[in-house]
Amino acid sequence: MRTMTTNNLLIGLLLTLFLVPILVSVHNYSYYANNTAAYLQLALCVFVFIKHRLYRELADIKLKRGIWAYLLVLLLIFGGWLYQYIPFQGIYRSWVYLSAIVLYLVLLAVAQRDPLFLSMFIRTKQLVIFSVGIFFILFIYFFAEPEIINLKNHPPVFRHLRHLNYEIFFGVLIATLCIISGKNRTEQTAVLFVLIFLTAWSGGRGSVLGVLVSLGLLWFFLSAANRKQLMSRLLILSVLSLVIILLTNQDAILANTLGYSKEYDLDRFSAGRVSIWNKAISVVLNEGIIATLTGLGPDAFGRWGLDRVVIQPHNAFVQCFMEFGLLGLLVFILFITKTMINAVHLLKNSDDQLMQVIAASFIGGMAFSLVDGIFYHAYPLLMMIFLSATINAQVTAIRT
Repeated sequence: MRTMTTNNLLIGLLLTLFLVPILVSVHNYSYYANNTAAYLQLALCVFVFIKHRLYRELADIKLKRGIWAYLLVLLLIFGGWLYQYIPFQGIYRSWVYLSAIVLYLVLLAVAQRDPLFLSMFIRTKQLVIFSVGIFFILFIYFFAEPEIINLKNHPPVFRHLRHLNYEIFFGVLIATLCIISGKNRTEQTAVLFVLIFLTAWSGGRGSVLGVLVSLGLLWFFLSAANRKQLMSRLLILSVLSLVIILLTNQDAILANTLGYSKEYDLDRFSAGRVSIWNKAISVVLNEGIIATLTGLGPDAFGRWGLDRVVIQPHNAFVQCFMEFGLLGLLVFILFITKTMINAVHLLKNSDDQLMQVIAASFIGGMAFSLVDGIFYHAYPLLMMIFLSATINAQVTAIRT
């Protein structure tokens, strides 16, 4: 009885964590959504910390050389910020990063001891994504204004339509996992249809890139039967979605995206991302050696006002370099490289289809992060933390 109550509380907390940042972002800036998510993540960490009595492990922690090296780099970065008079302790995004680090460490510990948490996390996330997807389709066909193109910058629920694509990316891969594992295939095919339809309708190139990379990896490592079953569903649902969109004259946003996707100018093709990256890198380099080594502090792109509309550089590595400099970028690359190696290890050697999909999802998410704010916005950052912690915990368990 006590376990059931605790699990129900955990599900409620997960639902709150997944839903509240989405609802907060409707009429507010990303600042509020990210800040809200940071506090909710810390609340989840405290709950899980107590539930699994992680304080016992905390007392036995011995800092390894690698951890000491990370701490030294962190101190050097803090020193660089202080030298530049950057009040990082008063910048909200400092707390976002702190909560992200704490969440990663807690999930790393939980993933090794509680498989049920993994299942609850995934199922709860999918429930939220599917609910949002159904709402979007109903809104498009029954409540939206005739000028559908206006929904690109002012959609319901999310601050920007791009944020819907973050949810779609992870939702497609969760549905993929359930289909190949044989769990509720009819139900999951319906979920997959809703998400593929919204991907085509919204012209989400970044989410398509991430999904294609993930599915491409699974293509090589899945059994022939699973591969055929999954790919046939994806092809049929994709064609069906496009036919419905065209027949119901809902192709305005897709046509807009395809319009600048045909451009020969790289900056235009990338929707201005190339110029944004150049601005961000140039600002850091022009500030001198200390800024180049330690960055300009959390949320540097937004604080420097490098763009009238855009508040982040739409690239995880450029974002890391601008905020944490070469030292922080080096640490980030080392962490991502280690996790990618572990992900490939699971893809090649694991018999667990769940772990294979999680591994492919992380690599696809990294591809997505090259062109969008996967490591900036609350919802995708949470999922990347979850995926990386699960992957690294699983490989550690296998090797020990």
